[in-house]
Amino acid sequence: MALAACCLLGCASTGQTTSNNVAKAEAIPIASQLTYDMSDKAAVQFLNQHGLTMDKPPGGDPVGSSLAFGLADGGTLVLDFRSSPVGRDEKWMIGGLAAASICNWNNEVVTKIRLKDAR
Repeated sequence: MALAACCLLGCASTGQTTSNNVAKAEAIPIASQLTYDMSDKAAVQFLNQHGLTMDKPPGGDPVGSSLAFGLADGGTLVLDFRSSPVGRDEKWMIGGLAAASICNWNNEVVTKIRLKDAR
């Protein structure tokens, strides 16, 4: 349930400001090479190497955070990361990759992307 809310939060908070030269059909097989629980830095680096750059800084809440990558044909690739508490002062840190999806112009999830298992 929290993952679904995180995914919806990710799509709802991604106002597309720039666009990459990668379309949805190309982004899906690229993103499906990402590994469940990988770090945000590793995921961004991998996507950068495949022609995708982040549209805006991470957004989120204590449940999780999201990274958005605008696509050439109008959608957005959204990566959702779990967050975890750090220390006693209730600060939160971005955790591992939990989900990836493609959202349409109306911020609705149109495709859920299967991630690789972290083995």
